[in-house]
Amino acid sequence: MDITLGTWNPGKVEWMSRGLAGTGLPIRRLKEGQVPEAEETGSSCEENALIKALAVAKHADGPTIVAAEDSGLFIEALDGFPGVRTARFAPGSDDDRSRLLLERLKGVPMERRHAVFVSAVALKMPGGFGKVFRGELRGRIAMEPVGDKSEGYDRIFLLPTGISLASLPLEAGEVRDHRRKALALASEGILSWLDERRGLI
Repeated sequence: MDITLGTWNPGKVEWMSRGLAGTGLPIRRLKEGQVPEAEETGSSCEENALIKALAVAKHADGPTIVAAEDSGLFIEALDGFPGVRTARFAPGSDDDRSRLLLERLKGVPMERRHAVFVSAVALKMPGGFGKVFRGELRGRIAMEPVGDKSEGYDRIFLLPTGISLASLPLEAGEVRDHRRKALALASEGILSWLDERRGLI
């Protein structure tokens, strides 16, 4: 038994591999074009993660656990926008999209700039069982970009301490805490499933 990652994005492959390493299972990576890209039509990160996992599972070679992830930034003052469209609501880079969000939030006071990063990891087990695990990182949107340790949305997302994600080194736990939480829960789910399987043998 192994795990197939439902992505060919090198960065995502790296942190998903680290996050699922505790399962002790070999981890397979997709090659670009190996699986048709799934259309993310879901209204939540959970739905989109499951869409990706199911799409990869259809093309899987032999029994494998497929793990796929979707994430987004949900801003309270914008009624949850950009949400599932965080990576694609406007052309350009995440820095460009961050600046657009700051424009939309002009005049909104700090007490109304609550936001949450959401990460959903979907697992598709051999035999049809599927489950989604969710992690969150709560904070607020800054008045202007802050920090130079990372780019994009990290520069406008403030932790409850008032520090931006981009002011922290990339290895700091808080920087990807929503993803770490979701992957930790997914790892537990995989280990529980393996234990149940062993009990049936």
